[in-house]
Amino acid sequence: MLPDVLSESHTLLEEAVAETRIAGNRITTANTMDSLARVNLLLGDLGAARRIYRESLEMSAKFDDVINLAECLGGIALLP
Repeated sequence: MLPDVLSESHTLLEEAVAETRIAGNRITTANTMDSLARVNLLLGDLGAARRIYRESLEMSAKFDDVINLAECLGGIALLP
């Protein structure tokens, strides 16, 4: 059951990232990407998790979003 929930979450978060990019809402995009990276981590796709965390981290730094910066760094710390 958990893999099904994670898979569905992954799909919905990918859609949300795409929509927030189209809308031009970069802060929400960065926050949503953090969630997407976490789901990738849980699914075992470490390469995707690392790539998405880094992009989210860069975006968050541009906007001084210290909360999302901390979330991304926490996620990156979980990567092997």
